[in-house]
Amino acid sequence: MEKWYLNDNPQTKDDGIRNFRSKPWNLFRSFRRIPKHRDVSDDLATSKKFVKSCIGNGLGPVPDATIRDYVAKRQGWPGPSSVTYRFVFAGKIYTFKAWKNEAVHKYIANDAKIANDLVRLKHKNVRKVFAYYQDLEGFLQEFLPLSLQQLVKKKELPHCEGRLSIMCDIAEGLRYLHNCQLVHNDLKCTNVLIDRSKGIAKLSDGCINNGNDTQVKLALSTQIDKIGYCCEEALAGRIAFSNDIFSFGAICLVIVSGKPIYARDRKPSLLKEYLLNTSYKNWKYLKDENIKWNKKLTMFKTDRPRKALLGLAANCLSETAQDRPTIDKVSQNCQQLLINWKGNVGSH
Repeated sequence: MEKWYLNDNPQTKDDGIRNFRSKPWNLFRSFRRIPKHRDVSDDLATSKKFVKSCIGNGLGPVPDATIRDYVAKRQGWPGPSSVTYRFVFAGKIYTFKAWKNEAVHKYIANDAKIANDLVRLKHKNVRKVFAYYQDLEGFLQEFLPLSLQQLVKKKELPHCEGRLSIMCDIAEGLRYLHNCQLVHNDLKCTNVLIDRSKGIAKLSDGCINNGNDTQVKLALSTQIDKIGYCCEEALAGRIAFSNDIFSFGAICLVIVSGKPIYARDRKPSLLKEYLLNTSYKNWKYLKDENIKWNKKLTMFKTDRPRKALLGLAANCLSETAQDRPTIDKVSQNCQQLLINWKGNVGSH
C-alpha cells in the first residue's frame, strides 16, 4: 500500500508537512495549535489510587482525580456538543471528551451497555475509547489531532490512491460497527480522524447507538456542521444503519470533489445538488482540479474511477433509505476501486 500520508502534496507549501519524516510533531502543530502538554502524572507521583471509572471494564488508565483537576484548571476546545481536553499522563497523550449535551450524557449514563460497547470496540479504523468516566460525564480517548475536515479546508487532501484508501477505511470502520449492531449516526468529515503515523483513517465521536433498538429516539440537533451529512431519518431521531450509508455518500462526494458539503455563499449551497438535482446537475463542478483520475481502457470497457465514485455517492445519498446499499456492498465497491486503481497505475 502506498503510504499516502507521507507523500507531499505538490500544492502544499506547509513546512510542517514537508518536514514530517524527520519531525512528525511539526505536522500536528501545522494543523492545529496545541499547547505544550504537561505530564499531569507528575501531580500524582505519590498517589496510587486509581478509581474504577469504566463500568464493567476495570480500572481506567487515568485516575478520576487527575482528569477532574485538569478539567477544572484548563480550558478545553469547545464543540457543538462537547468540550475536549488534551493532556499527558505517564508519558502518553490522551483526549478527554466531556459531553455538554444533556440528552447524550443521559442516554449513555442510563445504559451501562452503551459505555461498555464503546470501550470494547477494537478495530484499526475506529478511534480507541479507553474508558468511560461516569462522574465526569465523558470518555477518555486516543489522541488524534488531525481530521478529514482539516484536510479539506486546507486543500491538503492526498492524491487519488490516498483518497480511495480513506474511503476504504471509513467503509471498513462502518462495516465493523454495523456487524456489532451499532450505528455511528453522526458521521461527517470532522468525525473522520487521520492517523498519519499509520496511514489510516478512523471513525470517531459518534453518538453510537444500538442498531436493533427501535425504541431509542435521540434526535440530532440541526447544527451547521451536520448539514448535508445527515438524512431526514437521522435528524428526526430514527436509528438505522442506512443513516450511516447516507453520511458515507456525503463524505465520498467531499473526498472526490475536494469541496465542502455545504457552503452558504454557494448556489446551490448543498454539494449533493450538483450530483442529483436535475436543475443543477453538474458533475464537472465535482471535479478536483488538483488531481487526475486516470481512465483504464480495455477491450471490453473503460473504467472511470471518478464516475464510479460519484455513482456510489449518488446511491448512498438516496432519499429513500431502502434504496441505499448495505455497508458490505459499499465496502466491496471501494476495495475493488482501490485494487483497480493500483493495477491501472502499476501498468503505466
